[in-house]
Amino acid sequence: QMAAEKDGLDVVGIYHTHPDHPPRPSKTDEGQPMLAGWINVIASVHGGTFKDAKAWWREDDLSPFTQTTLEVSGI
Repeated sequence: QMAAEKDGLDVVGIYHTHPDHPPRPSKTDEGQPMLAGWINVIASVHGGTFKDAKAWWREDDLSPFTQTTLEVSGI
């Protein structure tokens, strides 16, 4: 984050994988206050192969996650 800010970039989200589980917030994710205020991209990986990714948002650590649009461009 500090390196991005030094280069004039904004960090707007984070990502992580859920091996062999769907790309939605887990109970563990729900218990992480640091995940609030960021776009959370969760990638589902099954048997070592990417399957799907979804984006989630929550305003604060007391709010539930809500799915938001995930658009990938420039690939």
